[in-house]
Amino acid sequence: MSGKDIDRLAAYEETGLEPEDFERAFNKAAVLKLAGQALGITPDRLRELAQADKEGRCIILPDPQKTPVLRKGTPVWYVDNATGEIEPGKVFIASYKDGKLDSFSVDFECGDFDEFVGSALGNCFFGSKEQAEAALRREQDG
Repeated sequence: MSGKDIDRLAAYEETGLEPEDFERAFNKAAVLKLAGQALGITPDRLRELAQADKEGRCIILPDPQKTPVLRKGTPVWYVDNATGEIEPGKVFIASYKDGKLDSFSVDFECGDFDEFVGSALGNCFFGSKEQAEAALRREQDG
């Protein structure tokens, strides 16, 4: 044993605590209570979330600050730079890979339906008509 180990053992012995005391202090309920306090939720809610996760009922949605979340029915506007037209549509389906928008399908008001890569959002697809109009103006102003 090194001098450091002996010092640690002496410090432990000075506490007067037995191993059972540590087990009591750090039982599952106490740890849940501390974790709940740190996260701002109750231990019961933590148990509920853990159970839902075990059952496969938890999913993590993409961070909307980093990746827009598209759901069925989300309105989008397509900018056709060649014609200068803005075509409204609604998302039919969107798929995510590694937390990022991978692809999405759009059902256009004119009756067309097509699939696009995720990177099209913000380039030729926009979440509002105003954004689409601004992008078209930027393209036309060159």
